[in-house]
Amino acid sequence: MAQYKNWEFDSVKKPIFNQTEIDNLQLGFPVPEMFFGHNQLSIKHPQFELLLNASEAIGMVPEATEIRVVHSKHWKDKNLEISKPYDWTYQTPYIGSCQNVFEDTETQIDLEKLMRNDPILFYDHIVLFEDELGDCGTVQMDVRIRVMPSCFLVLLRHFLRVDGVLFRIRDVRWYHEFDTAHVIREITEKKSDYDQMVRKLPFTQNGPDLSMLTDVQWVCKTIPDTRLVSLQKCKVKL
Repeated sequence: MAQYKNWEFDSVKKPIFNQTEIDNLQLGFPVPEMFFGHNQLSIKHPQFELLLNASEAIGMVPEATEIRVVHSKHWKDKNLEISKPYDWTYQTPYIGSCQNVFEDTETQIDLEKLMRNDPILFYDHIVLFEDELGDCGTVQMDVRIRVMPSCFLVLLRHFLRVDGVLFRIRDVRWYHEFDTAHVIREITEKKSDYDQMVRKLPFTQNGPDLSMLTDVQWVCKTIPDTRLVSLQKCKVKL
């Protein structure tokens, strides 16, 4: 936990859920292989409260997905026992829980300020869930927070790689400068065909460096186009 000015930042990181805890969720579908159901980040202020929680995120997984792979029949047969179909890539639309009223804005996140070499007052990385999608790729949802003397930034990221099909990244950023009276929430998406990313791989003596396809940072930087889904802000009194 950390406190700065009239803001409080608290993170929880615990082991993955056991079977009893999973059953208590009553989701009706299998959770990811690595499901950190207790993990969360909370931010509190007299005029603002944000919660990013693994159990809330997994509870919003849709009942179906359009994504299919070579092993789709294997997946269908494997999950005949569940009570309803589900998105086996766990593409939750979760952006966090916040009761403040947001409205569209043209106010941008100050990237130059974030790139400055300012002291880090508080930092944490919280994994919410991970899964290898039955050896068909990987999906991960995690949270990062960085608090500096001038501002804080929270990044909630959903990263999806389906081998032979696609890459998809959905980022939700929460940003606040301590001398302003608002919090910015930005939602962006990146998407690329799998083959397109393979063509951009760096080469080694043994050919394309396929290990880069598992490097989230490399994938994020390499996908050329970012789609702005939403840019909003809410008022917070100083």
